[in-house]
Amino acid sequence: MPTSYDWGYASRPCFWGKEPATLVRRVATCISDRPSRILDLGCGDGKNSAYLSALGHEVLAIDSSELAICNAKAAWPDSGTTHWLVKDMTSLVFDPLRFRVVIATGSLHLLRHR
Repeated sequence: MPTSYDWGYASRPCFWGKEPATLVRRVATCISDRPSRILDLGCGDGKNSAYLSALGHEVLAIDSSELAICNAKAAWPDSGTTHWLVKDMTSLVFDPLRFRVVIATGSLHLLRHR
């Protein structure tokens, strides 16, 4: 499904850069006591997911853009504990206890108000 950011994902790999968000780095320090399951909603091209995966966390990285997920897989081929999924986050249903942390940097503003 084409998204509003596909023009950026098509223009270059790692459209959002390779450095994880500052808030994600802070969250990582708070959960450094043990590996955790993390849900990254609107993961884009994967910089936050790859960072958390490199720290030993299991990450489910979801974005509605196929281009973003393709770029993420190409940019972070060694992120073995990241599971990439193309899906609209508004259609997801999960057990609330499945994940220790849910991150959604730069995606919540795209949700429609009802």
